[in-house]
Amino acid sequence: MLHRDTLVFHALCGMARQRQEHDDMRCHAMLEMLAASDDARCSVKRELRSIGLTELQFGVLVVLLAVSPATSSPLALAENTCVSRAAITEATDSLFVRGWIDRQRSRKDRRMYNISLTTSGRECAEQAAALVLTRLGEIGRPLNDPAPRALWAICNKLTEHAAPWFVR
Repeated sequence: MLHRDTLVFHALCGMARQRQEHDDMRCHAMLEMLAASDDARCSVKRELRSIGLTELQFGVLVVLLAVSPATSSPLALAENTCVSRAAITEATDSLFVRGWIDRQRSRKDRRMYNISLTTSGRECAEQAAALVLTRLGEIGRPLNDPAPRALWAICNKLTEHAAPWFVR
């Protein structure tokens, strides 16, 4: 949304410069960070598309890989991927059709499913994670020490400060 070469980006930078109630330097820095984040995310999404996954399907596979050999509920998947249960249903349906996950009815509550990775789903999740981590490493390559640690600290500080306005 906020790529550097868009009118939205340039208009917002201009508005921040023109209005005294806005902190021009901080606004511009945050817009630059959002633009860089959007670019990195688009690159990751392109990698995932190359192996037939959406960002959400990838998130589901990673969550299942993280909890494996245990299972996960649709609710837990939704919470851990920051989407609705309806979105999880659509994502898990497509992963099930591809044979990458298994769904078993819960013995405690027959309305619920326990979801787990299949062997081929584990292989797909590991391959996708390797692709994503490789791409992120390539994108971050220009950051020499101590820049990665500084960026990490800056992001943590911004996340903590944004917490009151953050709604999932």
